This record gives sequence, structure tokens and C-alpha cells, in this order.
Amino acid sequence: MAIIPIFYYSFIRPVPWFAPFAFLICLLIDYVGGTVLFWTFAWCLAYTVNGLQTVVDLTRDDFGGLFIFGGFFSVCILILTIINFTWVNLGVSLWLVIWASVMYVLFVNLAKRVSRD
Repeated sequence: MAIIPIFYYSFIRPVPWFAPFAFLICLLIDYVGGTVLFWTFAWCLAYTVNGLQTVVDLTRDDFGGLFIFGGFFSVCILILTIINFTWVNLGVSLWLVIWASVMYVLFVNLAKRVSRD
């Protein structure tokens, strides 16, 4: 759940002062070292790629970045599923991607209502 506001305020509605806090929140996501390193690395990689490219403007996405978040989250979950593949993990991963996408839509709607512009 913590990756949703990190992603939204880092890529879709970027706030200039949020990057150090997003990095800190990535480090505090979980108490398991591997999970912390994986999600922090995934965010840092996406942040770097987004900063270096000039072709796609993520802030102008019509659906609040749903497909972009879905792609980012799906790739991360796919990597985690491949590392420890079982059919049960595959089912749990599919459910997790669907659930996270629904939560992302709800968060984006809430963030748009709360924002001042």
C-alpha cells in the first residue's frame, strides 16, 4: 500500500521536495531486508529512467497513471514471482496486482479531491 502514494507523488503528480521522503518511505516499507532493497531499487530505477527520458510525459496521463502504475507494479511482482515460482504464488501475484490497481484508482480519486488545484 505504501508504494501507491510513493509512485503517484513521484511520477504522476511530482512534488519537488517529495523524492527524499519517497526514498525514505521505500526504506521503511518492511522489516525484511530483501523486500526493502527490492522496492527501493525498483523505485530508484524507475525514478532514474523517468528523469533521463524526455519522450513520455507521465503527468499528462488521462487515467491518473493507472496503466503506468499497473506496468510498474506488474513487472515488480512478476520478478518476485519468478524468483520463487509456484502456481499458488502466481495466483496470489495476479490477485495482488488486481487489488493494488483497484487501491490505486481509489487513491488517485481521493488525491484529486484533496488537491487544491
